[in-house]
Amino acid sequence: MYRASWVERAWVASSMPVFLEKIILPLCVVIVGFLVFTNPMGFDWAQRITGSFAIIFAAYFVAYSLHRAENVTPAPAEAAKVTVAPEVTVKYLTGIYTANTSIQADKLIAAYIGKWLKLSVKVSDTLSRGEGGAAILSASDGVGLALTFTSKWRDPLVALPPGSEVTIIGRIDKVTSNVVLLDHCELIAP
Repeated sequence: MYRASWVERAWVASSMPVFLEKIILPLCVVIVGFLVFTNPMGFDWAQRITGSFAIIFAAYFVAYSLHRAENVTPAPAEAAKVTVAPEVTVKYLTGIYTANTSIQADKLIAAYIGKWLKLSVKVSDTLSRGEGGAAILSASDGVGLALTFTSKWRDPLVALPPGSEVTIIGRIDKVTSNVVLLDHCELIAP
């Protein structure tokens, strides 16, 4: 995992890049112009041109390095899957909507959105989704389930016959009074 060093953090957070861009780099341009056109040291044309390119490339190197340090994004780490407690079921989640007003339920259910739920379901149907993904439609305890999978899971899902039992883990995306939507689902056991 990439972590910015304290030097990079201090460099980007300081005013040093602005100083270099506003003062030092224009100064390099003036020096190049002065050396090429006035030739105070008696260089021939080959020396003047290569010296100019050396200063230009040095300035480019500094500018590129500055902006690269500002735009470095850390490598994405595998985010830990925060799962809900084992006693949280689809019936429990939809029950929040039947026991409360929609506004109250939305506030209560927000604590579960984005967390992972593990459950076993009976496959009613499998559907194609955009980008090569797939979805399973199912019902459990009178609650409709829509489970979306990435393209990685397409082949194992196509092989599932209707009525087969599968265990999945998926991220809770949306809950209503009678439907639970899970995304980024993964098959644990067919």
